[in-house]
Amino acid sequence: MSSLGDAAMEKGKLMVTSHLENWAEEYPERKYAALIDMSEVPHEKYRQINRGFGNEFFVDDPSSAKVAKVLPIEDALKKSSKFDELLGKHINSDADLKKFYDQATKKQKLSGPQIDLSGLRVRPVTKESAGSGKNLLRFTASDGRIYQVPKNNKAAVLEADPGAKFDK
Repeated sequence: MSSLGDAAMEKGKLMVTSHLENWAEEYPERKYAALIDMSEVPHEKYRQINRGFGNEFFVDDPSSAKVAKVLPIEDALKKSSKFDELLGKHINSDADLKKFYDQATKKQKLSGPQIDLSGLRVRPVTKESAGSGKNLLRFTASDGRIYQVPKNNKAAVLEADPGAKFDK
């Protein structure tokens, strides 16, 4: 959805929603939806608004927002529906909601020293990349992060981080 506030677009602003189905009904000509990562946007840079289209946020400064993925609208609606269903199964009280919020907003604390693995062709393991590639080894660095690396780089990783633990 393009930036729309008080019925006028504002250059450099952004609107986001967690109620995609409302926007899909209002704007049926739109064929795609973008999944926006707002995790790096300071909370003072956006605010919740009420235009009657559900849970919407107006982002005054979206420069830290990232497009995580662009999906066909049908796929985005299915993903949104599954997420809503999952939340409905696990959030049934104020205490559940607080626990969810606390987990979603806490900063991940890495244990141990920061390790410099630059130049070793390592990459963080994501849900999409986990286990991909027969010539890759997975390891946990001393700082607690999980990476994959080509098999022929194992010795270089151990030299840079002697505490690295490789999966068997």
